[in-house]
Amino acid sequence: MKHEFNSAMAFSKFYLQQNYSFEGEVAIDGTVGNGHDTEWLLHAVGTTGHVYGFDIQSDALEATRTRLGRPENLTLHQDGHENLMHYDFDKVACVLYNLGYLPRGDKSISTQGTTTIQSIQAASELLKVGGVIMILAYPGHDVGKEECEWVESHLADYDQRKFQAWKFTFLNQKNNPPLMYCLEKRRT
Repeated sequence: MKHEFNSAMAFSKFYLQQNYSFEGEVAIDGTVGNGHDTEWLLHAVGTTGHVYGFDIQSDALEATRTRLGRPENLTLHQDGHENLMHYDFDKVACVLYNLGYLPRGDKSISTQGTTTIQSIQAASELLKVGGVIMILAYPGHDVGKEECEWVESHLADYDQRKFQAWKFTFLNQKNNPPLMYCLEKRRT
């Protein structure tokens, strides 16, 4: 069966669907944005799982609530994703990051390499065995390019006996296509 992807996130979700099952699991959306990825995670975990979402912008959380309502298995936090280690989670099966700035929002408010690395480090410690972190990063603007460099360097340092890390990109897209990074906690 042929698949066409109109975005890096569409490819990421397809990849996750084909390789993991999140039914009944705990998932985190590290960058809630307008709620599209949060909605996908809610469907992936089903009614017996739970999704926790983080965003620093009240506009993002409100857009997500407008989109999704207030399902019992969704908890939204107006907080930076770098603070997720301060929350109590069961072992997490999936963490999703769609970095950058809020679409149609204030472009001066963007994720930053330093806080993203703190968040990825905390998320990797929360992952259950076989759990995965998917990160979409956008090198098309200065802050995003630096963030991609930080993320890639950080992921390269994980012990290969405990984690697998890899990168996907579209080779024939112009104008700095998004980068997709994946970190999986190995089954030992």
